[in-house]
Amino acid sequence: MIIHGNKQISGIIYSRKASDGGGAVALTNIIRGPQVVFGGLEPSGRDWLWAATKAAIVGAFGQRDGKAVINATNAYLNQLAASDMDKATALAGFINEDPMMVCSLGLSVEGVTMPIRWLVGSVSVADMNLNTFDWCKYKFKYNTSKYTSFGSRLGASGTSGLIVHAGYTSGNIVRTYMRPTSDWVTRFSNISPGVIYELEHNFANNVMILNGTSVALQWDRTALAAATMACGTDDSYMTSIETNDRIMALSIQNGVIGWVDTLTCNFHAGTGTIEYTLPDGTPWTPSTP
Repeated sequence: MIIHGNKQISGIIYSRKASDGGGAVALTNIIRGPQVVFGGLEPSGRDWLWAATKAAIVGAFGQRDGKAVINATNAYLNQLAASDMDKATALAGFINEDPMMVCSLGLSVEGVTMPIRWLVGSVSVADMNLNTFDWCKYKFKYNTSKYTSFGSRLGASGTSGLIVHAGYTSGNIVRTYMRPTSDWVTRFSNISPGVIYELEHNFANNVMILNGTSVALQWDRTALAAATMACGTDDSYMTSIETNDRIMALSIQNGVIGWVDTLTCNFHAGTGTIEYTLPDGTPWTPSTP
């Protein structure tokens, strides 16, 4: 509230169009003599991103789209900060270290086709501490000689809780391995190399869903809960993993590729390289941050 003389003047907050960058903005007010001048625009909420981070995002997406992505990222962090300031601060630190992590957060940015960030060619696993989840979803694709892999690491004794293979191993199929109740079981057939698939595991309802088609499952929940969940790609492609109220976001920290758990803000180092495509599979290359 601004009081000028005997008048009360309210500040103004409104939403900008997406073409103007989106987000809520507030008019600043300057009193000059007998006049009140409504001046520049200030975004509501905190700006979490460093100048260098914003410059990298604008360089990668272009001026218009880059500003929209920056606003969406700040909105994401401000919403998180409303319930957990420490978590928002930690996650902002990861993004400022790796600006293109904005492609790993599942952001929906009006007017912008967000690219998919892929982990490619990892031959190891990254422990993600997902042993208590009931639901998860991720995208994958595979080449003609390898497969994607998700689940607990399968040891020589075959006692791991769950592993999912998608790819060439026994044909172009998605198959699961569950111990101690079963060995390999084919869940989906006739998948194609190079095609982007979205795979959802709903363990609470015992279904697996591939691009909207579901199959019923029967899991040994005791064995599943005891497993240490992880992922690897074996020279194929996997993107960020959503599970319950967290995202395992692909990131590069201090030159190391890995996964940031947005629930705990822990970084899990992995191996491999990162590539980008648009949702239709078209290659996409950001500028170097």
